[in-house]
Amino acid sequence: MTQFISTKTENDALLITMEVDEMKDSQQCYDIRDAMIAAQKEAGIDKIAINMARVSFMGSIGILAFLGLRRVVDEHQGRIVFYNLSAQLIGMLKVCKLISNDPHWKSPFGYAETVESAQELLAS
Repeated sequence: MTQFISTKTENDALLITMEVDEMKDSQQCYDIRDAMIAAQKEAGIDKIAINMARVSFMGSIGILAFLGLRRVVDEHQGRIVFYNLSAQLIGMLKVCKLISNDPHWKSPFGYAETVESAQELLAS
């Protein structure tokens, strides 16, 4: 798709792998957002798992890239689950209330440790 992400479909989910180490450059993050939205529209799938294994740093502009994708997916009651998040990114996303361990708290994104557990969350 682009140099910033790679995609594939598996088990009725769109799997997006981030191919960048840092998400802090605004133009790059806009390009990532646009590439993710284009991949979602091309696949026609609203269940998305995003592999964050390579990402070591994400600034607020990176968060906006994912919120842009979420806005598109929300139109069809879809869901986005991150997996392979570093402890630092988990902490940041929890502080921003974008992910949560509490099953009673409706957070914008889910998170899991592995692609398999991410796909389980998307299937439920």
